[in-house]
Amino acid sequence: MESIKSSLADHIKQFKWFYTVIGVLLLLVIFLFVWQSMTARQHAKELEQTKTHYEEEMKLALDLNAQRQLTLMMKTFVWAVRSSMIRDNLDEVDQYFRQLVQEEHISEIVLANEEGTILVSTNKKHEGQAFTEHYPAALLRPDDIRFENRDGYYYVSAPVLSLNTRLGTLFVVYEAEVVQLEEPKAVLNQPQQPDTTAVQ
Repeated sequence: MESIKSSLADHIKQFKWFYTVIGVLLLLVIFLFVWQSMTARQHAKELEQTKTHYEEEMKLALDLNAQRQLTLMMKTFVWAVRSSMIRDNLDEVDQYFRQLVQEEHISEIVLANEEGTILVSTNKKHEGQAFTEHYPAALLRPDDIRFENRDGYYYVSAPVLSLNTRLGTLFVVYEAEVVQLEEPKAVLNQPQQPDTTAVQ
């Protein structure tokens, strides 16, 4: 037994440098693995922050563009509705609504009178009911075109005015575009296929 221990001790002394090198290399591999893992996590965090920043910038730009487009649309739409209301032709207003609600992203269109009762709506269940039972009261009697962003929808309301009186409120619900950047896809190194085209 003593001879075995002595032989083992001599072996370790003889190859001490070898085991030292192996130990150093092992520690180096562990260090590199940990460092690469930390670097990868930091890089992923920075990418996520950059992605979030760009998504916020794009959403802001889309909101501003939507506000301009919807404001222009409402100005034109109000004139058509006003003309029909002056002639007491709500059937014509209903036809306008049916056509416009077919456009992409437009979810609902409402016309309420000055008392706040819904006269015409693309949701027929709401007709005859109070505007404030279904929509924010602040949007009922705006002095000018009012634009709000709520829960992924743009709420746009505008007053319908005659020469001296207020006829009612035109209200449109528009679905906002979802902003989501795609994750970058890894490019795989694939072997290039040989050109099999015959040489003329």
